[in-house]
Amino acid sequence: MPTQSLTVRREPMSQIDETGKRSRNIFLRLWRGDVGLAISYWVFGVLGGFLWGIAFEMLDVQNGSVGTFLLLAGMCGYYAVVYVGIWRAAEKYTGKKIWAVLAKCAVVLGGLLFFRSFYLAAE
Repeated sequence: MPTQSLTVRREPMSQIDETGKRSRNIFLRLWRGDVGLAISYWVFGVLGGFLWGIAFEMLDVQNGSVGTFLLLAGMCGYYAVVYVGIWRAAEKYTGKKIWAVLAKCAVVLGGLLFFRSFYLAAE
């Protein structure tokens, strides 16, 4: 009679919430760097940036308007989570080191460009 082995998959502690279950909140998992480097960077960073750009174009925001301020505030919150998530995912990345380094460089450059844009829009 063949025996079957039982494999228990353990979730990283950062993915487990206070109730002992894996967190379903994608932004919490992103913040903790548990989504993975590729998803964090390409989906939340690149695709998310594309969608924020579309939102700005569709709403035709005016410099100094309340709508511009609210959109930029939302974007700031979003990118704070995304940049921290990409950085932490890069720290946990076990593949080629170059991808983690490039992701961190993109976070630094993206952060600088974002705050430059925020400053120019606020003028």
